[in-house]
Amino acid sequence: MEIINLQTKAQLDIYMNPQRQSLLRILEKSKMPRTPKDLSLELGVSASSIQYHLKKLESLGLVYMDHTANIRGITAKYYAPTRVTVRIGGGKEDTLINERVALSRNLVADVLDNTISTIFRPNQEKCCGDVKTGVAHLTSNQAEELQTIIHEYLEKVNTPSKDTEPWEYALMYYRIKEKQ
Repeated sequence: MEIINLQTKAQLDIYMNPQRQSLLRILEKSKMPRTPKDLSLELGVSASSIQYHLKKLESLGLVYMDHTANIRGITAKYYAPTRVTVRIGGGKEDTLINERVALSRNLVADVLDNTISTIFRPNQEKCCGDVKTGVAHLTSNQAEELQTIIHEYLEKVNTPSKDTEPWEYALMYYRIKEKQ
């Protein structure tokens, strides 16, 4: 799977925009490509605003125009998410660290809010999600193996089909440095 590294302030600014994050989330959850008009109705903003944000996301390679269709004499453009991994730049030491931290916090907070509103709803169906925390004790080889397993599995399941449902996740892990 292609990895998009966000390296410049301009790239981070494009990706950090809340409207664009909402667009990406909707497109990633959709099984079919969507038109700016359709997206504008869902988000309650103008279609021209949606087109502007889609062009910005397209410039990063995060969405693409899947196809066009003639609807009552108007050419409708259908957009879909590009199946890529976005790397925000953890571990980088640069002048954009505050932006990287803010973006990471916002992305995880969005997933957490959606998780809480889903799994703690009364009369919830089985297997609708979970929150797990803890500490795993891994050798260097096991840590590399775990990262490979996660990456390969998520790559295998990142494309929607008629038989699948979207599951949102925020996966975080880090090596704990013991105090000396």
